[in-house]
Amino acid sequence: MSSSFGSWDTEPPEIIELDLSGATPKPADVLRDAPRVRFLLDPDADDSDDNDSPPPGPGEYRSGLLVVLAYTLGPFAPVFMRQGKHNTAWTLVALLSISSWAALVWRWPEVRLMLEQGIAPFLPWSLTMYSMALLWAAAWCRAIFLAGVDRRFVPERLPRWLRAPAAMAAGGLLAPGLGHLASGHPRRAAVAFWMVATSALPILTLSWSGWLWQCNENAGVSGVPGLALETMFVASAALVGLGTLLWIGSALDGVRLHSVRAHGRSEIRGDWLAATLLVVIVLLLFTLRPVQLAGQLDQFAGAMRHAGYRLTPLCLEATASQLDPAKPKYAMQMAELFESLGKKQAAQQLRNGLRERWDTYAEQLLREELHDGEELVPLPIDVVAESADSTAAEAAKTP
Repeated sequence: MSSSFGSWDTEPPEIIELDLSGATPKPADVLRDAPRVRFLLDPDADDSDDNDSPPPGPGEYRSGLLVVLAYTLGPFAPVFMRQGKHNTAWTLVALLSISSWAALVWRWPEVRLMLEQGIAPFLPWSLTMYSMALLWAAAWCRAIFLAGVDRRFVPERLPRWLRAPAAMAAGGLLAPGLGHLASGHPRRAAVAFWMVATSALPILTLSWSGWLWQCNENAGVSGVPGLALETMFVASAALVGLGTLLWIGSALDGVRLHSVRAHGRSEIRGDWLAATLLVVIVLLLFTLRPVQLAGQLDQFAGAMRHAGYRLTPLCLEATASQLDPAKPKYAMQMAELFESLGKKQAAQQLRNGLRERWDTYAEQLLREELHDGEELVPLPIDVVAESADSTAAEAAKTP
């Protein structure tokens, strides 16, 4: 039998059949002195001394400590781990990120005054701070991943109260990726934390949108186009909604994976989840008032139009039109906003749609008027226009 898996192409492997039907349990002292057998499952796996080293002893497991370090110290947690304590590059990245934001908080009054007066360039400042935040999130995700691949981390040795389904679900919401980490999926845990962490930037952008808009206007020629800034606001709102759904979904998926690892099956039943979702939808339909909500969105869009916004009011008016399609005011406002954005064809299509709806309604009213024998409503636009043209023609013929 060849000593390596790579020579299987030239020499067939020897097949060994094991029969454990007559095996009997052995005492602990016999098993301790028995020879160890290691299986190399991946031909390309690293065959270093670290893999040959014996597993940690019962007192060397640090599962709970590694989880606490990963979610409290964040990017600096690898300093206390065996996996990443010698990697100074990521430590410097974490120091640079936290130093930048600490300096911003410390000198915030001066920085805010410079941005409001247009002295400091708006675009380089915002890109720098966003980049530092993304680097910080990436370093934190790396710390969670390293905690999961540490040889001292064994999910089954986590505290019993933490492995409970309710605690795991709550922990997945407070500490994104905890369920994946406890189920032995460190890569998924890092991805889940990244999705939630990057949603914090859009939330911060939306909460400071008015101030950012004013600073960009004060920057003058050094600022970014207003339409580009509005696009960032709309994209931030979409990312916040998507991030919220992914946050809840990742917490539930972490509980499911942990149940599969602990019990061999998922304790989350699909029929109960479907029933819960149906109840939530029904409650939402009963509590939502689309007409009132559409009116509020229209008022908010009008205030934003006076402030110079164009794309954001268009999205709000489109939402209001979907909530209350019977009111043509929202479509008319959308047509005006489309014209301000240079999309005259889209504006004309909206107006044509309104004209067709009015013609259909006016035709129905005319039929009711002829049926009742009395004039109940004004004549349709087309009828009024034709009668006006005929009257003008007769007046022109009269000497």
